[in-house]
Amino acid sequence: MNETSPLRITNYLVSILVIFVGTVFSFTTESILPFLIGFTGAALIITIYMNNTWDSRERISYFKNSLKEIKKNYCPHCGSYSPWWSEYCVNCGKELETEKIECQNCYSLNPSLSTYCGVCGKELGIKEQEEDEQEEEQEKKQTKQNKETREKIQECPECGYDFSLNVRKCPWCGYRIKK
Repeated sequence: MNETSPLRITNYLVSILVIFVGTVFSFTTESILPFLIGFTGAALIITIYMNNTWDSRERISYFKNSLKEIKKNYCPHCGSYSPWWSEYCVNCGKELETEKIECQNCYSLNPSLSTYCGVCGKELGIKEQEEDEQEEEQEKKQTKQNKETREKIQECPECGYDFSLNVRKCPWCGYRIKK
């Protein structure tokens, strides 16, 4: 993008040459020379402006095109693609099936591909949510195991000590359990 083409250099040189010749021969005020000088100056300004802004326009269009290719939602109803932030299909208008991430700070729902909250700006904790889900699963497993072990434990009618169903005699007081 920073390369200078031979055409640009030629435009600059021709414009400078015309301005120089115009200033040298400016004593002929009644001729068409002042008009050409003004016209050439305007052309030089336009050329400089176009050369400076063309690169930024090119960069912006490249950026927009690259954004179009990234993060698209597929519509299962019509088969078209919509932007990642849209909740409805741009082609058929039906609601897209999108996952939402809840912000840990303000509890607002954000699109699944977001890294920052759209309301408060805090970074969304995808890892924190996954860890929370894993902890919940472990707690469920542990409570299930505790229920199973509670069912396998019996209480001694004599002293109240808890022990396994497999044992026929209380290990604390020695009371014999009848089955």
